[in-house]
Amino acid sequence: MQAKDIKNRLKYLRREASIVDPSLANRLDEINRWVKDLKPGSLTAKKFVILFLEQLIRDAEVWLRLKTLPSYEEQQTALNAFKLGLRAFKAVCCSSSDG
Repeated sequence: MQAKDIKNRLKYLRREASIVDPSLANRLDEINRWVKDLKPGSLTAKKFVILFLEQLIRDAEVWLRLKTLPSYEEQQTALNAFKLGLRAFKAVCCSSSDG
């Protein structure tokens, strides 16, 4: 994801979160205040910051999708399915082979 894309995505998520989860919107706004003043090249040069922001965006997207589900039971079912998928991904992606 490019710096410009990250900035745009943060703005979009901030707007979405203001409806669904105002506390998340406030946190995203704080991050956006810091990111908006950085030049794209400066942000792109900071690889770990880019990775952090990409992960933050993914987490916020998942959280907002969960929060928009109509019932608590559906939220829990989706969260459990997500956790199972994440465990399976980690098992495949992060396992070391002693070959």
